[in-house]
Amino acid sequence: MKKKVLLLILLVVIVSFGFGVDSYYYSTISTPNKAINFTIGIYHTNFVWNETAKSGYTVIPSAIINNKNAQPLKWNDYKIYIMLKDGTLFHSYTTVAKTGKFACNYVVKPGETHYQHFTFSKKFRAEDIANVWLKLTDSNFIKLIYFNKKDKQASTGSETIH
Repeated sequence: MKKKVLLLILLVVIVSFGFGVDSYYYSTISTPNKAINFTIGIYHTNFVWNETAKSGYTVIPSAIINNKNAQPLKWNDYKIYIMLKDGTLFHSYTTVAKTGKFACNYVVKPGETHYQHFTFSKKFRAEDIANVWLKLTDSNFIKLIYFNKKDKQASTGSETIH
C-alpha cells in the first residue's frame, strides 16, 4: 500500500516538473476496492489572469492521473474550491468547452493523465491561497495537500471515498 502511494506521489512530482513549479496542491483519491484510484495535482503558481472587455478570469492548470489498475475515471464537472487567507471562499466554474483542457466532463483511461485548466471568476495570486479542496459530490470535499519542493514538505495526501 505504501509503495503504491509513494509511486503516485512520484508521478505527481514528475508531472509537476513538466509545469516547472516549486509548489502545488495534490491528493490521491481511491475507493476501498481501488476501482476509483487517481491523483490530482493543482499547479496554483502557474495561474494566468485573462482580462476581457467586461471582466476577467483566472486559469489554474492541473493534472489528473488515473491509476493503471483502476477503472476509467469519469470526470463529471468536479469543482476546485479555494479559500484565500482573508477567508474568501470560491470555486471553479463550468466552461462551455466540450473537449481539450477547458472541458469539465471527460474520461481518463487507466494509466493515462488528463490536463485540465480550472477557471475562476476571481482575480487572486498564488500566495493568497490558504486551502484548496476538490468537491466530488455535495457531501464529499477532499482537502488537497500543499507540497513545496524547496522545503520538501508533504504529507501523504491520500483519501478514501465511500
